[in-house]
Amino acid sequence: MKVANVGINLVPSGGGIAHCVDLFTSAFHKLGYPYRVISFNGRGYSETDADRLCRPEWRFVTVPPLPILDRYYWCPRALRDTSAVVEGVDLVLIHGMFFYPGVLAAKCARKAGIPYVVVVHGSLDPWTFSYRSWRKKVWMWQAGQALLRGAHSVVFSTGAERQKAHRWIKHRGQVVHWPVARVPDYDKAAAVARIQQALALPRSSRIA
Repeated sequence: MKVANVGINLVPSGGGIAHCVDLFTSAFHKLGYPYRVISFNGRGYSETDADRLCRPEWRFVTVPPLPILDRYYWCPRALRDTSAVVEGVDLVLIHGMFFYPGVLAAKCARKAGIPYVVVVHGSLDPWTFSYRSWRKKVWMWQAGQALLRGAHSVVFSTGAERQKAHRWIKHRGQVVHWPVARVPDYDKAAAVARIQQALALPRSSRIA
């Protein structure tokens, strides 16, 4: 089975989603499944990203700075590059919700009769809609709900995440727990303060 992964900022400096895609691709490799990854990047790269950028299975598209459009990772190459990655695969995994190439990947998959799965990565949590709310709600109305309706399945990492997304999707939600160590109890306020100080962030900054 050939698998295509489509996402944004899938480099180590991009954080959690990139690590999750690593877990997916490691599992595909162990199963003997060929895979491809395409990442649309709206930020620069760091030294820690160098190894990823050299892997032949991975394709990186830098999104040009365009007003409004770059926030949805739109770029002139999006359709061509997404179509090339999706062509000839048996399954498409779309990582995240609020990005235009993910919608293109779903359209390409539907046109070719290829099932696709949306891995939401917390995108449908009510907290996510507490900032830039109107933009995200318009996106869901224009593209997001159709993306979810056409999905073969929608993947959440916990039952609580699935439950909190109930407003947007009521069926086909599959929980796949990521293999991570249990986080011990800790003082959240103190942890937030440490991160704000270490990264020179304002006290009002949002820390998950």
